Amino acid sequence: MALMVRPGFRPPRHFLPPVHLHLYSFGITIGTPTLSLPVLLGIDLRDLIAPPQALCYWFTGKDPEIQAAFWSFREHERIYRDFVLKLQDRVMSLPPGVPRAWAVLVNCKVGVHRSVAFVRRLHDELRAWPMVTVDKTHLWFGRAVDLRRRRWERERRPY
Repeated sequence: MALMVRPGFRPPRHFLPPVHLHLYSFGITIGTPTLSLPVLLGIDLRDLIAPPQALCYWFTGKDPEIQAAFWSFREHERIYRDFVLKLQDRVMSLPPGVPRAWAVLVNCKVGVHRSVAFVRRLHDELRAWPMVTVDKTHLWFGRAVDLRRRRWERERRPY
């Protein structure tokens, strides 16, 4: 006996394939990425307070020192919560016929401290969401760190 499906039938949410979110962090000064995925949501962190310069010389957003400094501001916490709620609304309102893989963009000035700390925390939280798979990529992270290292060596070079 063949299974008959009514026209316009929409299966319950738990029958839909999972939504895959790919989180990208990048620095806007290095360039805007060209992606093959459609963008679901993005946020610009350039106006947020950067971690102290003394920490930025030695650490990146992957280090707990930068993460603690970045998340110590209440404004950063509020912006993060608002972004997560907006992302949740977008994911829950996706109709069944649209692509199931989406990009989420997070940028700052260089792409080494603020955006990396933001994406790492967002990745950890989204992994607990049901029906969502997630991965992260820090675009140009190595390039940005290399540029910083060369600048630091140039500043330290004796004349």
